[in-house]
Amino acid sequence: IPPTPLPTLFPPIPPSILPASPTIDVSESLPSSDPTFVAETPTDAPQSSAAPFPAPSSSVPATSNNLTDMSPTSSPPSAPSDVDSETEWVLSTIVETLDPMPYDFLSLSSDASSYQYKALKRTSEQAGVQSFSKPKLIQYWVLYCIYYATNESVWDEDGQLNRDNLFVRQSDESQPSSGSDNGSNPNASFGWKNTKGWDSYTLDPCRDGWFGVVCDEFDQVREIRLQRNGLSGNFPFREVVFLAGAGRFHIPGTGNLRVLEIFNNENLTYEGNDGSWVESLIGLQVLNYRHTNFSGGIPSLPYTLQELDCSYTKHTGPMPDNTFAGLNELVLVNLDGVSLQSTLPISLYMIPNLRFLYIRDAALTGNLAYMDNMPAIVEHAVDKNPLLTGPVFPFIGSLSTLRSFSASDCSLTGTLPSELATGGANLVQLWLHGNNLTGTIPVEYSAIEDLRILSLEDNDISGTVPIEVCLNRFDGELTSLSVDCHNYEVDCTVFFPGCCSCCGRAECGS
Repeated sequence: IPPTPLPTLFPPIPPSILPASPTIDVSESLPSSDPTFVAETPTDAPQSSAAPFPAPSSSVPATSNNLTDMSPTSSPPSAPSDVDSETEWVLSTIVETLDPMPYDFLSLSSDASSYQYKALKRTSEQAGVQSFSKPKLIQYWVLYCIYYATNESVWDEDGQLNRDNLFVRQSDESQPSSGSDNGSNPNASFGWKNTKGWDSYTLDPCRDGWFGVVCDEFDQVREIRLQRNGLSGNFPFREVVFLAGAGRFHIPGTGNLRVLEIFNNENLTYEGNDGSWVESLIGLQVLNYRHTNFSGGIPSLPYTLQELDCSYTKHTGPMPDNTFAGLNELVLVNLDGVSLQSTLPISLYMIPNLRFLYIRDAALTGNLAYMDNMPAIVEHAVDKNPLLTGPVFPFIGSLSTLRSFSASDCSLTGTLPSELATGGANLVQLWLHGNNLTGTIPVEYSAIEDLRILSLEDNDISGTVPIEVCLNRFDGELTSLSVDCHNYEVDCTVFFPGCCSCCGRAECGS
């Protein structure tokens, strides 16, 4: 039996943390995302005391923020000298729209080599751009900011590989091509693998479909799913906030972003490790950037978030106790492979609706006492944390929602509590192998009606497997029972041959 409970038998792990395709509907995952959800800022929503954004430039002209007004500003701002009239018109209109917001557009887009300016230029080249509404212009510009910030910087003006912008180096130096019908280039080592729609001058991202972009019925960007697509460089959160469904950066008609999945892009990070912009993505429900190069501390997160997967990134601890403060909507958190180097932050295990929590191989310290504050937990895994000590507390058996618990390869001590069977929990899976547990297997475990997997090998448990537990191997749900029976530390054969599925770590596997 593997030490990591994947895949789980009950309940299934939400698809947002498993390999997913851009066609997965988040409404089918656990927890479910209400497709009718409209994020509103509650009166008691946590507010930041200081804006983490640069103040608007004093050079930005004061203009109207009427999003239906298509007239350009009366005095267009300065731009690179080689701009054409279309680019200047788009520049003026975007400045007019963003003027009331704490975003220094002019400074960021005045450099012709910046991704902001490249996105501006590409937006101005779209067919029929003069007929675009202001929200549609912002939508194109933000999406192209993503494209140029995470793709185009890999290549220089001559189409040659620019090694200075790469985190890793590989042998294949052929430039990715978007010439195929579907825009896909799975053999490319660098650059986006699929650019369908993004490389067009005539396709609308919502009405015609761009790869990884899903919109709602109002042509607002609802989902961005660019996982495993060769993204590199800095993900432009400071521009993506204009796709937020609520909050001070919300522009009606531009975005209502609920899902952002950019996982398995190993060369992707975020600028200066400043994740403060993420907090402004009000309305975001699912954020998955596992297996990326994100580092530093976990960024501040929007209070609407329901699922977070930042596993196997370069985030490091110790985490402040308030890291997850105010995130009361969180249902799923995956911190596997993140170097916590501390106990669990109190703001995480006190989340009232948290159902799925994974902290495997994360340098977690302390003991399991925090589980007493998790009334809604369904599945919890803390495998491969050798600094996690203490007993398997009897109160764990009173967690009535708990169905799957895995704490293998830690340093747990003490005996197996009979309360795991009598406290009200109805476990389906229990992995405790690779610890320092002693004593015998409680006969009460035969009363756990739905128990399918019981993994206890590589401990100091002794005695005989109770006949009542063995009977569940033949007449009950118990399909896998593993103990240290190869040298008869635990006797599995006194009642029924084949009572145990396997004996010892070598036979049962790692």
